[in-house]
Amino acid sequence: MNAKHSGILLAMSLLVLALAGTSMALPPGKGTTHKKLATEADFSALKSGDRIALVCKQCETVSTTEVTDPEQAMEICKEGAVIHCPECKLDYKVTRRVNPAGKVIGAGLKKEVVIVNANGEPCMFYAKIQ
Repeated sequence: MNAKHSGILLAMSLLVLALAGTSMALPPGKGTTHKKLATEADFSALKSGDRIALVCKQCETVSTTEVTDPEQAMEICKEGAVIHCPECKLDYKVTRRVNPAGKVIGAGLKKEVVIVNANGEPCMFYAKIQ
């Protein structure tokens, strides 16, 4: 095979790969994006009708629900609240942890909403579905 044919073959191969990648992409609006609800401010920004997902890392499941009112959103992030996983049938506790990585100059440390198991290890989180 000469150099000219090798170049054409390489160009065609790259074109096929590029087209294969774009054909597997989801059309606009068909994918789901989410934002992890990490702080009390994130929960207070939820409005009636917002959809949220509860992600359980213990049993690797996701359950979704709709926020009925802002008070409901604040109840699920209240420190000491108990969150029940419908799949693994266990209860987990909402706590607050200081996140040094979230430190902003002059703003102090951010307190994150963390759902922990009986060993105190983070095991669940909420995310807003957009």
